[in-house]
Amino acid sequence: MRSLRWLVGAGVVTVLWLPASAAAVVPHMTYHGGPVMHRAGVYVVDYDATVPSALSDSDPGFFQTMAAHAGAVDSVFAVAAEYPDSTAAAANGIAYLGQSTIAPATANDTATITDTQIQNELRAQITAGHLPAPTGDGMTTIYAIVLPPSKNVSVAGNTNQSCGFHFDTTSGAQHLLGAVVVDTGSAPFAGGCVGGPGAVANHESLLSHEVVETINDPLVNSGNGAWYDNTGQGELGDVCTTTASNYGYTVQKLWSNALASCVATEANHFSTPSVALDPLPSPMAGQPAPFSASGSSTNKATATGQLGPGIATYAWSFGDGGSATGQTTSHSFAAAGVTSAAVTAIDALGFTASTSGDLTVAPAPPPPPSDPGTSGGGGAPGSPASPALTGATAPLAIITVAGKAKLTRFGQRLVLDTGRTAACPAGAGTCLVHIVVRPQLAGSRAARAAAARTIATKTLAIQPGHSARLKLTLSKTAAKLVRNRHLRITVTLTGERGTVTGTPSAIKLNLPTPAARHTAR
Repeated sequence: MRSLRWLVGAGVVTVLWLPASAAAVVPHMTYHGGPVMHRAGVYVVDYDATVPSALSDSDPGFFQTMAAHAGAVDSVFAVAAEYPDSTAAAANGIAYLGQSTIAPATANDTATITDTQIQNELRAQITAGHLPAPTGDGMTTIYAIVLPPSKNVSVAGNTNQSCGFHFDTTSGAQHLLGAVVVDTGSAPFAGGCVGGPGAVANHESLLSHEVVETINDPLVNSGNGAWYDNTGQGELGDVCTTTASNYGYTVQKLWSNALASCVATEANHFSTPSVALDPLPSPMAGQPAPFSASGSSTNKATATGQLGPGIATYAWSFGDGGSATGQTTSHSFAAAGVTSAAVTAIDALGFTASTSGDLTVAPAPPPPPSDPGTSGGGGAPGSPASPALTGATAPLAIITVAGKAKLTRFGQRLVLDTGRTAACPAGAGTCLVHIVVRPQLAGSRAARAAAARTIATKTLAIQPGHSARLKLTLSKTAAKLVRNRHLRITVTLTGERGTVTGTPSAIKLNLPTPAARHTAR
């Protein structure tokens, strides 16, 4: 409710006041150039200890539940997403910041309390450290102020009784945004303000009304308004007097420009993105592994035939605490074991969808054997020692080669042939070959940063006396990234240390026999 709009009646407030011509006027929220809240956190302030416990106890659960569904199209706070400002979408949900009971100064706790008194008390409580200060410039914090029983309210000199209103003031360089509601179970408000069964239901519906209006028209007192109706019917909560159930709580319906009606959710206007994980990799500890959500899509068509906005970003989280962004990314796990990967798709209005999966990280190769050197082994000084071969594996040199790779289609598969062959000689133990493919770019810093992005990985096990062509079968997403690019293909072998021979078109990685000396580092 804008600060000059009122709920009045003959002694008891029961309905929203509308102009006589309202029945003939179709409401329409109009943008007036002011900012909206792009993020919104709610801190509940009980104005004194006489606020009924039924209301005080219900508020944390109400806001915690709504915060848990922030970004969902079926939340009442999602309706705010229809009303952006000139820079970005409005917050389509809230965070719950906590609750406090204050002891206002006598001068600010009269029988009829004014908006100025409430603002002065809020400022004083924050200065004294009894309430947390807003974050940043104040445009992300709403103080939901619950008044005690039978407290009349006067806003801007109007002495009628108001069920609720919201305001903006300042404290230094910060905005202070407040949404004020009365005790709807006490005289003269018994019977309800916006309807609903009982005082708690009325209280919840009024809270949802005022908080959403604060999000879409926060600077209501400063002459820098954002969204309200030009016909004098007020903001998006003022023109609707019916309620609905939302996650088990009673909320007031809000005006939807898109549907030209009062709604409790955006489920019939927007839909959530569709997010899907590509098949998860089988990474090795310490090695980068590729992750992709290429199966995700923009919002599906809704019952109204409209499409929601496209996916704006992807947020990844991994079981080891790591994070990343982008539809495709890579991540290196430090330790072996079962872990997880999760991705959240976020569209342009902040609506979200998430999915996750488990994966197993294989152990890293053991460290290379120490070089015996020229002393301490019982041999003559200066004489080289022979390597001690066992059936175990040990890291080899890392070989990096650059050039164009060949991409071939075999049925539905796309195969990247590196043009290289790895050979594992007899007596070396099983050789493990780990292949990492990245784009080979040069020039600007941005181009070099792009070169670090992993396109595909594969690990091959080669038995002693055998060789293998280094090929990878790619996902469709990886194949698109590979096509028409120069690549850097990093090949890491484990076994014994070895030498590199051959030509750039067909490099072979050869291991020495057990009797040979170490000739490569």
